[in-house]
Amino acid sequence: MRAVVFACLTACGFHATSKTSPVDSGDAPVSVDAAPDAASVVVDGPPDAMVTPIDTDGDGIVDALDNCPTVANANQRDWDGDHHGDVCDHCPHLPSAADPDSDGDGVGDACDPRPSLAGDTRVLWDGFYDAADITGWADGNTGGTGTWAVTGGKLVQSATNPNQFTSLYAPTSWQRTYVATSFTVGSWNANSTIGVCSGWDGTHFDCCNVNDATFNQSSVGEAQRDVAQKIDTSLPAIATGQTFDVTQAITTTNQCTFNANATATVAPYGQSGHVILYTGHTSASFRYLFVVTIGS
Repeated sequence: MRAVVFACLTACGFHATSKTSPVDSGDAPVSVDAAPDAASVVVDGPPDAMVTPIDTDGDGIVDALDNCPTVANANQRDWDGDHHGDVCDHCPHLPSAADPDSDGDGVGDACDPRPSLAGDTRVLWDGFYDAADITGWADGNTGGTGTWAVTGGKLVQSATNPNQFTSLYAPTSWQRTYVATSFTVGSWNANSTIGVCSGWDGTHFDCCNVNDATFNQSSVGEAQRDVAQKIDTSLPAIATGQTFDVTQAITTTNQCTFNANATATVAPYGQSGHVILYTGHTSASFRYLFVVTIGS
């Protein structure tokens, strides 16, 4: 048999067609299909619309996950764990799934001094989450922050046996206040006292406190500071680690409530001034501070 060889000696020309293009010298030609039949073409409709999650308050937390969907709170703090964030919880220190506010004034029924009468206003909530929570607060005795500091989610007065009262007060002055706080007793000593005061005008204030039976007001100058206070004899013996929940309402009378089991009413010295947390001869940890101004 004879082999027939076709050769191109010099000027061979290749012209690419519209259907076939070699990939490289060693590849087989790649075929480009002709246009498909019209009957086989499936045309998709417009793409589905993108669903944008709603974030009503613009805090970066979508409404479906936001514990305050209409009030911005990127930190999602919820002190009482009831799934109502602190900033929109009607009583941020008292857990409630329903969170009722019968008179619609923004203060919940459980922490409203007048739950059926509108006109009261929440002016302070402090869960003592970090040091910034007491920025601008001052020590009533030294003019500085003294031994007070926010530690572990509490406002701690760490001196175990100060010579005098150690107090810390909020910088804003309010008139006619309802105050709620909670504290845990530190190193309890003879003559110790822990409490909350309202109406501090630089000379007078009205206080609700717990102390032992041997406490002598004049020995620490309490009489000179004109304090109207309550020693609740119905409470159990005070000891290290014990927690007390205290509320105080200042209107024409000063009412103190301790652990919701005992109340006392005494005539107040004033209705306008600062709110003070204080200790004497003991350390203590305050868990929160909630203040409402009482309408006329």
